[in-house]
Parts: sequence; structure tokens; C-alpha cells
Amino acid sequence: MKTSDKLIIGTWGLSSAGWHKKDMSKDQLYKLFDKIIDYGLREIDTAQVYGQLEDVIGLYPKRNQLLINTKIPSLSRFSVTDQVTNIDEYYPINYLEKAVDKSLNSLKVNIINTLYLHNWHKSFNFEGSGILELIEKLKREGKLLKFGISLPDNYNTSSTKDFPVVDELMVPYNHMNSWAKEIVVKLPTQPFILRSIFLQGLLLKNINDLAIDDMRLIRNSDYKLIERKNIGNKFLRNFLEENIEVLSNKRIKILIGVSNNHQLQNNLDQIRSFNERK
Repeated sequence: MKTSDKLIIGTWGLSSAGWHKKDMSKDQLYKLFDKIIDYGLREIDTAQVYGQLEDVIGLYPKRNQLLINTKIPSLSRFSVTDQVTNIDEYYPINYLEKAVDKSLNSLKVNIINTLYLHNWHKSFNFEGSGILELIEKLKREGKLLKFGISLPDNYNTSSTKDFPVVDELMVPYNHMNSWAKEIVVKLPTQPFILRSIFLQGLLLKNINDLAIDDMRLIRNSDYKLIERKNIGNKFLRNFLEENIEVLSNKRIKILIGVSNNHQLQNNLDQIRSFNERK
């Protein structure tokens, strides 16, 4: 698989949902998308909760050159520790179908490449919910190509029964989520999208280059266990080399989040360097 086919560009950092709490300007975003296309990349990942990003992408003149994935949030919020049982309360059929049409209209495309449920709980079960039947209907209608689930950082399970069979499972794959590393091995035929490998780009920075804002973001983020000594290219290279067999597998794609042109280039340099060492 070529590098360009293996990579997905994540857009969380370009939106008000990201660490910087503001949407990138339309001009800046379109220049970044132009650069992504110039690099031979096509697949991008966004979500309905990423500020106004779906609408802005929908106005991008070259959007039809992109494969666009998006994620639909649950109707109400919950955490992985909440006592949640009925998926119908969080993803009722009528809500889900309208949400798909909303994304199609915002993005101004005819088809979503991969549609993800943005929130998932271990107790959820598709059986009897009608969701999989709806997904098959949407596929037949040409509204989406693939269906998947995005799992949170603290999902923390290695039991295969907690993972439904879908076209793609998106999981955080880094030194802080050992459960994800285990499950990728235990489900040898399941296609995976591995995200957060670079911890939103922080692992691509040398220790001495970390700005005050970077340290503030670390302290205020979910990655509170990160220590300053663990951040840097050497640590990242070791992680990539330790996981070379998984990361190079054809059923695995890697999602790299970007917030600017420099970070995009840095991410791509690391991936290309990794591919050359394989």
C-alpha cells in the first residue's frame, strides 16, 4: 500500500473543537487542503462537532477530489463509566438518518466515504436497533461507502466481545492506550484506523522546542500522564519501530491530525522516514 493510500488527514486541530479553540480561517484551510492534494493525499476526517468545519469544507472548490469521512455524535453525551444500555436512546434511527443528510448537505457531496458513530459504549449492541439495516439502506442509496465506530481514549478493554464488526474501527494507538494495541492484534481481519499516534503532533517536537502553549495544552488535555522527558522525535521513532509490523499491515490506516502546513510536513516526513526503514 502506498503511503498516500495509508494516510488520512484529521481536521480536529483545524476547528474550534481543537486545543486552540478557534476555527482556522477559510483561506488558510483551503491552502492547507491544496497542499494535502499536492502531496498526493485524498482522504480526510472531520465531524459534525468540529465547529463549522463541515460547512467550510463544503465550500472548498476541490472538495470532490477528496474522500471525506465524518462522524455523528450521540444524541446526548455520556462517558464510558456511565451506566448506559440502550443504543436507541443515543442513536435513534430517525436522528441518525437526518444526521447523515445534514452532513451530506453541509459537505455538499453526494457520498460520505466513511461514516462513524462518534460515541460508543461497551454495552451498546446493534441487535434489534435497526441501525445496521439503516446503514445498508444508505449504502444502497449511494449516500455512504463504509461504516465505522470511533472509540475514545479511555475505552480501555481488550475483550473482543466489546467490539462490533464494522467496516472500520477507529482507535487511539499510542503508548498510553495499550488496550488498543492488544485489540488490533486480537482482531486480525478487522480494518482499523489508528489515530493519536503523534499525540496531536506533540511527539513531533523536540523537547527544547516546546512552547509555553504546548505545555499548557498538555496540562489541560487528557494526556496528563505525559512527562516532558517523554516528548520528542527519539521517543516517537522508538514507538514506530516497536510497532512496525502492525503499522505496516495492509488492513491498517493511519490518521494524522494537522493544525498547520508545518505540522503536516513534519507528520509526513516522519511517516515517509518510517516507511523507508521498514
